[in-house]
Amino acid sequence: VITGGDLRQLHVAAGDGWMLAACLAWSFYSVASKRYAAHIPPMQFARWTVLVGTLALVVAAAWLEASGPALAHASLGAHAILAYMGVCGGYLAYVFWLRGVQAIGPDKAAIAFNLVPVFTLLVNLLLGQIPDASQVAGMVAVLAGVLVFNRWLRWPATPRQRAV
Repeated sequence: VITGGDLRQLHVAAGDGWMLAACLAWSFYSVASKRYAAHIPPMQFARWTVLVGTLALVVAAAWLEASGPALAHASLGAHAILAYMGVCGGYLAYVFWLRGVQAIGPDKAAIAFNLVPVFTLLVNLLLGQIPDASQVAGMVAVLAGVLVFNRWLRWPATPRQRAV
């Protein structure tokens, strides 16, 4: 998908390292949240996660804005999008993710996380953006992988916890 079906277009960029670091951090976060925070109600854990993350992001934003206050000149629509991303992409995503990790475990949740690009593609369809052949092929590959892990590989039974 990244290369548009042409492997000669594959190259390593600085952002690739950042994405790898993000994936590793997310993996450790998911495993640690199951192991060390299972006794904490998901909403409480999400609140603290978002609070600490917000404080870190405020520091990063202040540092980035020091080079030029772009946000001060942003439109009302841009501010609305930022608020939406903070609530939906930040807080609600963490709440739902933590509930899922606590209910099914980090191993199964990691498989479900592979569906993020599939849902992104589907939302793009709703917005009128038609995927190209490589994106459709990527979606089929992801769905096939999730199906293989959930259908043919037998997971040991995980005791289910009641939702809080």
